[in-house]
Amino acid sequence: MGDLLLLWQDSSLHWRASTRIAAASDIRAHLMPYWGHWQLEAIRRRDIQAWVARLDYAPRTVDTIFGRFLAFLSWCVDEELLQKNPGHKIRLPPPNPREHVFLTVAQVRALADSAGERHAPLIWLLASTGLRIGEAVELRGRDLQPELRRLRVERSVVFVNGGPAVVGPPKNGQPRSVALTAQLMGLLQPLAAPHDPDRLLFTSARGAQIRPNNFRRRSFTPAVLAVNAAARDAGPQAVRLPERLRVHDLRHTAASWMVASGASVKVVQRMLGHATAAITLDTYAGLFDHELDDVARRLDRMLTDNPDGDANRKDAR
Repeated sequence: MGDLLLLWQDSSLHWRASTRIAAASDIRAHLMPYWGHWQLEAIRRRDIQAWVARLDYAPRTVDTIFGRFLAFLSWCVDEELLQKNPGHKIRLPPPNPREHVFLTVAQVRALADSAGERHAPLIWLLASTGLRIGEAVELRGRDLQPELRRLRVERSVVFVNGGPAVVGPPKNGQPRSVALTAQLMGLLQPLAAPHDPDRLLFTSARGAQIRPNNFRRRSFTPAVLAVNAAARDAGPQAVRLPERLRVHDLRHTAASWMVASGASVKVVQRMLGHATAAITLDTYAGLFDHELDDVARRLDRMLTDNPDGDANRKDAR
């Protein structure tokens, strides 16, 4: 099994650079120590189930590790090393989904002000467009399109296990164009150097590319704590933030703002860079509940206006 795991890793040329690094880490830390000495043909479903039960991690982490092993077994089937995949129908620990957090405009403004002049534009960008943090910190001057008030999102950066930056395409593999508010364009344009279109829009205090974990630990979380500390002194009407607010919650906030503005599922999908509208609906179905009420009201009005007529007639629309 150990030899086969390495062969699978070396032959997976279609993996993105970040996937390759993460997969190598999982193989080294989780798959090799347990499965490296096994004979492939000896593995049974009960063996995999027992291994999963031993994984003492959060459900999402277990799902990731198991998914890696399942992909390896599928490759073994494709290579005709196995007749069928013994990893199917394995019971995984139930997910523990975190409830989405949607901030108000006042809350985002308080957070941006607390984050300071260097990071306020990044806060507003994340909350207004729903970019992933890895997409945002890889933005460069050439990605801004002031004449269209658009932003091209063509790359994303990840730092796997604290290693060097790995730049690749966005998560779904497709570049996209994102609409910007006039306020946000006004914040971003001064960050672009006309003489250097490859210069990053957002950098650390030392001028380096922002690492998301460092941004969260050094800037984002302290800004949240500062807002809440000020609110305790200001009284019950002061703006407060959820204590465990995550950077990713700004992406959820952007989705809620888009829906509140009247954007369709398809537009929200394009802005967020989801691969399909189904993913958008699965993630944010609750935000579109108002559309059900709108449909009922429109049907009610149509039937009231045309009690005996054909609802499909042009004058009944």
